[in-house]
This record gives sequence, C-alpha cells and structure tokens, in this order.
Amino acid sequence: MKVFLTRPRLFSDDVKGNVMPPLSLAYIATSLLKRGHEVRIIDQAAAGISQDELKLLLGREKPGVVGISSMTSEIFSAYSDAGLVKDMLPNCTVVLGGVHASALPEQSLRECRFVDAVIAGEGEQVFSELVDDIQEGRPISDVPGVYYRTKAGVGANKRPDLIRDIDSIGFPAYNLLDIKKYRYSQKGWTSLRFTTMMTSRGCPYACTFCAHSVFGRRVRFHSVEYVVDCIEFLYRRLGIRGIGFMDDTFAINPKRVIRICRAIKMRGLKIIWYCICNVNTITFPLLKEMRSAGCVKISYGLESGDPEMLAKVKKVITLKQAERVVEMTKKAGIETLAFFMIGFPGETRASLARTKEFAKAVKPDFVSIAILCPFPGSDMYEEHKKKLPKDWKRYQMTTVEELPIAQLGELSVEELQQELKGFYREFYLRPSYIASRIAKIRSIEDLRFYVNKAAVVSKLWR
Repeated sequence: MKVFLTRPRLFSDDVKGNVMPPLSLAYIATSLLKRGHEVRIIDQAAAGISQDELKLLLGREKPGVVGISSMTSEIFSAYSDAGLVKDMLPNCTVVLGGVHASALPEQSLRECRFVDAVIAGEGEQVFSELVDDIQEGRPISDVPGVYYRTKAGVGANKRPDLIRDIDSIGFPAYNLLDIKKYRYSQKGWTSLRFTTMMTSRGCPYACTFCAHSVFGRRVRFHSVEYVVDCIEFLYRRLGIRGIGFMDDTFAINPKRVIRICRAIKMRGLKIIWYCICNVNTITFPLLKEMRSAGCVKISYGLESGDPEMLAKVKKVITLKQAERVVEMTKKAGIETLAFFMIGFPGETRASLARTKEFAKAVKPDFVSIAILCPFPGSDMYEEHKKKLPKDWKRYQMTTVEELPIAQLGELSVEELQQELKGFYREFYLRPSYIASRIAKIRSIEDLRFYVNKAAVVSKLWR
C-alpha cells in the first residue's frame, strides 16, 4: 500500500535557524518498508511545501494512508492537513500521531473530524499493523494502541508495551529524507552535511514541564554496535559530517558513552557532534572521552537559578553542581549551551533575578531562554490546564514578540515578555562576554555567525 508520512509545515513560511529531520517518521518508514509498503516522507516544514503543492502531490500519488506526526505547536497545521487530505482523497485513511496526539488521543479525534485514527505512543509497530489491516480490509479497531471512531464516539485499544529491543526497528530511513534540507545553524556547522540520531529512548527524570507521552520514563538503549554502525552508515554512505544526538539525556550511562566514543575513533569516523546531557552524570574523564571523539557542544537544562523553583518543578540538580559541570565542560574544550526557563508557577521577581545572575555566574558559551509553556503530556499541563488556553494556535510561540500563554507566577504575561528580552540583553551584551566571543573568531564563518547573532540581539529593543 502507498503511504505518505508527513510533518506539518511551520506556521511561518520563513524557515530560519535549525531545521531538524523528522526521525520519528523515518523510523516508522523503516518498519513499513520491511512489510513491503511503498512509503514517501513529505517534510513540509523543511521543504517549505505549500498547501497547493501538497494538493498536487496527493492528487498525483493518491496514497491509501496518510500519517501525520505533530507536536502541540504544530497541531493546528496538522488538523488543516487532515482536512486537505480528506477533501482531495475522501477514501484515504488519515492517521494522527506524535507527542500531542499521544497525550490527548480522544480529544484529538473529537477536535478534528478529518482524522480517522490516532496512534498513542511509539508508532513503528502500531502504525505498520494498522496499514496491514487497512490493506487487507480488516477493521482498524483491532489494532492495539489505536484510537478510532465509533457510532457512539471514540473507541480505544490498550496501548502495547514499549518496544524493548529498539535495535530491531532498524536504522531510520534516512534515504527517504532530503538531507540537504536539514541544518544546525551554529558556528562551525553551517557548511557541514548534517543530520540527527537517537541512541536511546525515554528519560528517567520527572521534571514537571516535560512530556513523556511517547517514550515514557524507562530508558531503553540502542546497542553500542547499532549506534556506531549507524554513524558509519551516515558518514560513509551519506557524507554526513555533523550529527546531533537527540536523546533526552545522552550521558545517562557514562560507561556506554565512553564505549561509543572509543568505537567512533577506532573506525576513523571524523565527525563533530553535539548532545543534551543532565549535569548529574558528567565527569571530567567522560568529557575528555567525548571531546576526543568529536563532541564540540553540550546542552544542559539548568532551567532556574533559584533552588526553590528547581524543587517545585522536580529538577533534581544543584546550582553548585551545574556551575562545576559547565566549567569542566569548557575546560575539556567543549562549548556549552544552557537552557533556562522563566514563568514557572509561583515564580517571583526575586527568583527571576536570581536566575539571571546565576546564568551570568555560570558563564555558559550560549544561553537559550524560554517562557514556560506547559504542553499536553506534562504533569504541569495536567495541574494547570484549567488556566491554559484551549486554542492550540496560542501554543505556536516562535518569537520573543509573542505573548506567553498564561500567567502562573507573580509576573504578568506582558512582564514576562519584557523580562525575556531583558534576560537575553543582560547575558549577551556584557562587555566581558563580547570580548570573549571576539577572541574566539577564527574564520569568516565564525565572524558571520556572530554578526548574525548580534542582529538577533539588536531586535530585543523593539
């Protein structure tokens, strides 16, 4: 059967910054290909495909099933795509999956009459079984993990267990992606052929602002052999030279990471890579192993400089620990990006001020600051959903010019917007920071990167 897998276009036609491949769709494509189905991945976000262009593709190819994967920030576009598919191909089965649908499967079916079924959780096995049943004319109501329509409303089957042996899925179908469309728009990366990988699924931590609706909290690892074989495939077959590891916390098992690093070096894979880590598992010997294998950047979720805020959102780290790990990482020759969040429930002006001062004291190379947006699937969403907007368009926050979705602390939404701009200004416009960046310029590409960064920061006065 012919199957389209699509990621909705962005809410803006102007695609800037980082563009990451839809790994979830590439994994599902692999499972479908194994069962003999014909698969096409349409990444509207990366390719900038318009609705008219999508109509032409649907009319020409006439798929029997269209799978749409979406986060909450894209769900309005996903619903629009479902309507477009049904308008063009009334007999096509439209299936919705992804983080948002996994968190709110019944609600998603009720909100969008053009969706025939929702898959909650991991999609590889469930979606493949669903397509098999559609092809054979069997009712989709028999597939575990599927939510479907009934005369009375919505029917649901028990979710299957999470896939234990994730190696068995195979490599994502990178060959179905237009690799040239993806980029990591950071210093030293823009000229590299780039993609992303996952070496594990799940996160053992319980931060209240994170959604666990797809992969859960039990960590399942790809084997070291799988990981390095995949890197070698990307390196030798697709010419990839830069990789982003998208695990929730890459170094949760330090011994495994060291084995991966040593295998990368043993096979002569001259890549650079970045990852996301929790400060709890980081040691200097580990960092040296990572750097020697090509790691050039680590992102740490520090979130707040107020211990009370960290405790409230169940972020189990200490400020001293965070400061020490960032310092060690830089000493190992690896750039650091620190994530901070403002607008937590109960946050005061004083606690926000502590976070700003902490960010400057820790001295990461870069910061990424966001205003809290509790998404479905997170504990925080469940706790505060009565205060949150029902219109999913409000969750499409893409710039500092857009107002936050709700006031959950002392500061109003307007004040939070201004504090976000001020936070960025205070961090990036310090004379000491500017001097440190100038000292790191080694090429025209570096200079261009910092000029672009300066242009972005200049907009924070508007």
